[in-house]
Amino acid sequence: MVDFIALSRDLAHLVQAGVYIVHAGRFVYVNPFFEKMTGYSADELTGRKSSTLIHPGTGQPSRKKHPQSQDRRSASPYEYRLINKNGDPMWVLERIISITYLGNPATLGSVVDIDERKHLEEDLARSEENTAASLSRCTTAILSWTCGQLHLH
Repeated sequence: MVDFIALSRDLAHLVQAGVYIVHAGRFVYVNPFFEKMTGYSADELTGRKSSTLIHPGTGQPSRKKHPQSQDRRSASPYEYRLINKNGDPMWVLERIISITYLGNPATLGSVVDIDERKHLEEDLARSEENTAASLSRCTTAILSWTCGQLHLH
């Protein structure tokens, strides 16, 4: 017989994502990866309001836009900035569902660090803007035909 409680705990410790449970707006469980991501220990987070980790620039609307789902299959992931223990903002992708915790409604969440991806997207956008600006200043264009392809220089 499978011990589902032990299996759930083992999975939460194994995954490379932050996993947490929030009850009445406060953390009641965080896995080791969530500790590593945020820089806070489980003891520091337990009992703390989960909203204190949300970057002020993100605001609460991100969570209201994606309310907790009673249908576990329809919980949509969304992005926001979280503040780690050092005060540094980091982009995360979060998915939440409603659960029952000790007979009361609670939230089970998972977060993945997407900070590097967001910075690369910003760099790419800047590069595209710079390229477009450079091309708009160009007064001469050279067309060449090589190996059956038209090239603009």
